[in-house]
Amino acid sequence: MNICMTHYAFFPTTGGVESHLLDLCAGLKAAGHNVLALVGSLEGRPKQETVEGIPVYRTDLMNPEWIRDRKTRKAIAAEKGIALRLTTDVKHVEFGLTDKSDSVAWIIEHLARPTGIRTADILILGDEFGPINGFEGSDYRMVGLPDATYVSVGKEPNGVPEGVLHVGGGAAAFLDILQRQIECHHRVHAP
Repeated sequence: MNICMTHYAFFPTTGGVESHLLDLCAGLKAAGHNVLALVGSLEGRPKQETVEGIPVYRTDLMNPEWIRDRKTRKAIAAEKGIALRLTTDVKHVEFGLTDKSDSVAWIIEHLARPTGIRTADILILGDEFGPINGFEGSDYRMVGLPDATYVSVGKEPNGVPEGVLHVGGGAAAFLDILQRQIECHHRVHAP
């Protein structure tokens, strides 16, 4: 299975999420999966490197300090001729150049197409696709790939958009779905 893990920070940055992400990547790789990390840039580190056998791609677009710098955002937006985007999950409001749709677009362009993965073979899991208090869910902007499968494990009190399956169950359901995908992959690709 091809897996892309995303976060704004990664080794050698230390923290609970960063350590967990490295361990998770290593564990999935040890289980025979193709794993890479798409993370924020880090001064002194190359844009592309391998960390403990994991390909790591570093980009400013995943770097919260870079995105939060208002002058940088405005200058880049003006230079590129694009509008700044407002995203919210009701608890947080973000103005930036990217949102989750950009992460999906990067995965399609840099992983799926070059390796021949069809959108029908892509599963996108989230926990907040449906609207909350009149705002679109924080995962809603990931929806849009034709034939991809979208599954929400969140509570979704106002329902989910058309085309999104709602299973609920939170993190436990997320892990169960991921484990079932891994088992299916092993059955299909067994020697």
